[in-house]
Amino acid sequence: YGRHEGVQQQRNSQWGSKINASKNQQDDGKILKILNFLWIQKQMKEEDFALLHIQMRSQ
Repeated sequence: YGRHEGVQQQRNSQWGSKINASKNQQDDGKILKILNFLWIQKQMKEEDFALLHIQMRSQ
């Protein structure tokens, strides 16, 4: 009986970690989206800065 209970607990903890893993993947996805967005913003700012610099020099 004691052994059977242990197996049941093991199953429960495996199931729990699977749920956690999928939640973590969702969170990672959100973080990646945010980082990607910030990176794009940064790139755009640098490009704008370069373009402004070129325009100022050509005037």
